[in-house]
Amino acid sequence: MSISCHSIPSPPSVPILYALYKNGALVQGFSYSNGWKYTSAQKKDSGDYTCAAKTMISEAKMSHVLQIQIQDLFSKPDITVSPDWIPEGSAMSIFCHSLPKSETFPLQYALYKNGEMVRGFSHSNEWKFSSARSEDSGDYTCGAKTPTLEKKMSHVLKIQIAGRNYTVQNTVRLMVSAFIFLLASCLVFHHLKSHQQMEPTSVETTDYFYFQISDL
Repeated sequence: MSISCHSIPSPPSVPILYALYKNGALVQGFSYSNGWKYTSAQKKDSGDYTCAAKTMISEAKMSHVLQIQIQDLFSKPDITVSPDWIPEGSAMSIFCHSLPKSETFPLQYALYKNGEMVRGFSHSNEWKFSSARSEDSGDYTCGAKTPTLEKKMSHVLKIQIAGRNYTVQNTVRLMVSAFIFLLASCLVFHHLKSHQQMEPTSVETTDYFYFQISDL
């Protein structure tokens, strides 16, 4: 953007000096230039501007107030993760979303973990982890920017990778083994009982012979 300050000298041959103020504070001192250029206006450049004009022998005269509001080209990024619960060894994806106000300014995204950049700026807003590990846990943020503007950072997203609970796994395995053993014992008992009922019963008989002796 460009800001200009105009004044008509009297007489016309008298040179005029100009200065620029923002919110009442001097930002560009007096010089013979009446224009100020901002090659890449930022949100912080918004404010109430005034200019002053004077000659070498006259006091400065102030202009009216010009209110300048720099519009955001894109919104503050939002960081999300999928799925919500991430067990160790599973896949996860981290996303960075920002709403651009103009398609002429393509956004670039970067990923940070615990304040350190882990994925550099690119046009991709998604980062995939094929097998999340416990050391992937941490505080994640993402940044978004245009090629010429300062980046905007998202809020902090705390990601906790759920470790494998071997105690629970061993308990489950023990319970399954006990159930299988009990089931096998029942089947063996049932098989033996059925086999005994099917065999014929043998009965031993004894013949008794009696001899009678009579008196002759």
